[in-house]
Amino acid sequence: MIWGPLRFRPGIDRVAEPGREAVIEGLERGDHAPRLLEQSVPPSWLTDNDLALQYWREQFAGQKLRLKAVCERDGFQPWIVLAEVEIPTSGSR
Repeated sequence: MIWGPLRFRPGIDRVAEPGREAVIEGLERGDHAPRLLEQSVPPSWLTDNDLALQYWREQFAGQKLRLKAVCERDGFQPWIVLAEVEIPTSGSR
């Protein structure tokens, strides 16, 4: 399990727990498929009073979220698209 600052919101757009993967089917060139992100649930070994929890939440400040899309189409080898996006600060969307 990879723990990070954000996850796809489970239960929306067929995203399953723990929210680390969003499957998108039937997307055509130029189409968009926005997905809702939320703060990740902290690892179970961190408690609300734990300084490590604060560090865990703050260690990604100023970092970018790395996204990897594995694309498939009949008759073609799968290809990968990588992107980095800004991580929104608290209170922004």
